[in-house]
Amino acid sequence: MFGFNIASNNDFWIYTIVVIAVVMGVLRRINLSSFGASLNAIRDDPVKAASIGLPVKGLRLAAFTLSGAVAGLAGALFAQQGGIVTPDTLSFTFSGQIIIMALLGGMYRFWGPAIGALIFQLLSTAVFGNSSNGTLYLGIILLVVVLVFPKGVLGLLERLTNRFPVLARLPRGRRR
Repeated sequence: MFGFNIASNNDFWIYTIVVIAVVMGVLRRINLSSFGASLNAIRDDPVKAASIGLPVKGLRLAAFTLSGAVAGLAGALFAQQGGIVTPDTLSFTFSGQIIIMALLGGMYRFWGPAIGALIFQLLSTAVFGNSSNGTLYLGIILLVVVLVFPKGVLGLLERLTNRFPVLARLPRGRRR
């Protein structure tokens, strides 16, 4: 496909990175559009959003459809990488890892889940390795994130920049 042999490991990872970059770019454009602002309004206060005339049910349906399409694409890439998907693949441990990745980075920030996934993968490979106690480590990470970093790592960085004015002057992207 496009000169890539996605059966080879290196080409598959390049292909995956390109797909992720395109999807993240499209989602970022959506997030910054009026449609994204409407979705944020519904997330923050659906009653208020309905009172200003936003079609809450229709926008929620569109959001679920969009998120389902992105999740389906991620599942297709996962199946391509693994070659097979079984019921064991979708165990609580695996599903829990995905939730922890989103929580770790910060759920209400655009880059939060992606940064959380990078941090989680670095932790799992560098610190935990091939340990048989993966579920225990998963639980520990979940507890630490929920108790110490309730808004994720990006929320912690935001809190630090608010507390230390020198850090607040560093250039940043658009904030919400």
